[in-house]
Amino acid sequence: MQDVIFQRLVAAKAVARASVELFFDNSLGRAAGQWSQYAEISVKRVCSETANRPYFINNSRAPAARADIFLGTGLGPRA
Repeated sequence: MQDVIFQRLVAAKAVARASVELFFDNSLGRAAGQWSQYAEISVKRVCSETANRPYFINNSRAPAARADIFLGTGLGPRA
């Protein structure tokens, strides 16, 4: 991952930061626990060369081990 983001590619300039954010529709409230109250849930990861790589759930910083949001959904590490 670091090579793709931070090293110079032929057609792209090297960058010092990247992020990916996924939005999940939870309008039926099927997410487990505290997440059932949200109609939409966003999960974002920010990567930079110098800092750690935090996760954010609904724009709040979350520990990387915070996988309970996906319990019962069928999503796992390989999904």
